[in-house]
Amino acid sequence: MQEDRLEKLEILTAEQEKTIEELSDQIARQWELIERMQKKLELLTERFLALEERAAPESRSRSRPIGDSAPTAGEGCSLKELVGTNLTRLEAAKTVRLYLIYRTPA
Repeated sequence: MQEDRLEKLEILTAEQEKTIEELSDQIARQWELIERMQKKLELLTERFLALEERAAPESRSRSRPIGDSAPTAGEGCSLKELVGTNLTRLEAAKTVRLYLIYRTPA
């Protein structure tokens, strides 16, 4: 009876170790994917900013007085101003998407 109980515990422990190892591998793969996607987002943002700078003359850029709140996509500011604010990568990605969706032609 004790041996059966011990054997069941050993089997359970082995199964849990296998599950933990599989989950760890999956997390590692997902982290690599996230890092690749972040690099792509950074490159695409840089390319988009470069294209926007070439397409829009400097006179269209809007300056804000010191102390104003950070710009939002709906305020008509440039994407460079939006990305220049202190945003996390996720916030910057969301802002870029919103900017592209809601940007009104000049």
